[in-house]
Amino acid sequence: MPEDTMLKGATLVAQDQRMAHHGLPGFGTAAGRAKAFGKSDDEAKLEQSMCEISRADEFASQVAA
Repeated sequence: MPEDTMLKGATLVAQDQRMAHHGLPGFGTAAGRAKAFGKSDDEAKLEQSMCEISRADEFASQVAA
């Protein structure tokens, strides 16, 4: 694989991970607020989103290695 293609791929993985790491606290805060307001369905959806983002981040870490 050419070096420029590898660099572009690594850059995309790094960007994806950066977005995930910054987004997770926001989802966690929103889930906490949903819980505080008794919105259990919204809380569950937000927690599910957090799980999916975490799994995607783990996969990206494996790809980057």
